Amino acid sequence: MMRFFLLLAFLLSVSLSYADTLYLNMGRGFSPLVADGSGILCNTSCHEKTFPIPFALSGRSFSLSMRLANKHGVADFSYAIECEEGSKSKVVNPAWGLRLCGRDGELTVSFHPEVAHDILGGEGVNLRLNVESGDSIILSSVIKKHFSALGSNLLHLEIRGEEWMLDFGNDSRLNKFSFSLPLQEMTPESVQLILQPGAMIDLSWLSIATPEEICSPEVMEVMTIADILENSADPICGLWELYDFTIQDDLLSIPSKLRIALLPDGDDGYSLYYVGGYKAGTPWKPGMKKGRLSPSSFRDIYDVVWMDASMNGMSEGITATTAEYPIIALQFTPQSSLLRFRRVEEQVRRKTLTP
Repeated sequence: MMRFFLLLAFLLSVSLSYADTLYLNMGRGFSPLVADGSGILCNTSCHEKTFPIPFALSGRSFSLSMRLANKHGVADFSYAIECEEGSKSKVVNPAWGLRLCGRDGELTVSFHPEVAHDILGGEGVNLRLNVESGDSIILSSVIKKHFSALGSNLLHLEIRGEEWMLDFGNDSRLNKFSFSLPLQEMTPESVQLILQPGAMIDLSWLSIATPEEICSPEVMEVMTIADILENSADPICGLWELYDFTIQDDLLSIPSKLRIALLPDGDDGYSLYYVGGYKAGTPWKPGMKKGRLSPSSFRDIYDVVWMDASMNGMSEGITATTAEYPIIALQFTPQSSLLRFRRVEEQVRRKTLTP
């Protein structure tokens, strides 16, 4: 089995850049997290086990997303472990989570199964979320809904300045939390997955990125965009409008009449420019650079850098496919959202781009 991880560095003009982005998934192999590439991380010992993620954090901004299933998530069920001297034991409610380490401290985010009782006497599973810094508990909350005890869930952790944002749950809806560190700063330099004794998770996908400071995007004159479209024979180069979409509106904001122009960038990819759709009063003006499509190692699939409604850069887990041309589909995996664009007819294009 091919084992590798792909390290991508995206550059979107001089004003929007991502220092680094790392993607790990089963299709590309989990090495060096899991030797066999299966995505199963397990701790059968009687001590905490850590899985360092091979990615160096920098500065006070980063974004991490992961999709996983807790295979030992049944509350109060006994899971076998074995200590160094060979003695065997059993544990209940094994926890798993993340630990962010820096020279000035550590931050631990952990999830603990708990028994949930309903009014009819039945039993289910809740999750106890704990966020700890040193000996201090920053956040403790019980997650009671919008997650799967044994099935797949999405975890998204992001820091912007002093604010930490955490989203967790299944695709139907995410539980949202935010917190800050009291009386101190902790600048994360590395991150690791942690499994308490007896824990087992099936990690199907992970991405982590450190975005640099984002400024106003590059701007191209609308008439210049029109001239390029008029003289290009590239089937992808053109004006595209939002055809249909499925979005988590608490994670992604998209105008229903969004129109974008795709222009070849000379490196087998495409620069993406905003043409119209946002309401008056927003910072977006026609001709502003909205993102970039970069060729991946798979046919008809591109890796995407995207600027959202607030001009914040996004890249982790975003792909575009042209397999259903003249439809282009943009998949936002961490946001559980899908946008499909259709190519605008020539006469409509000319009318749209005429001042």
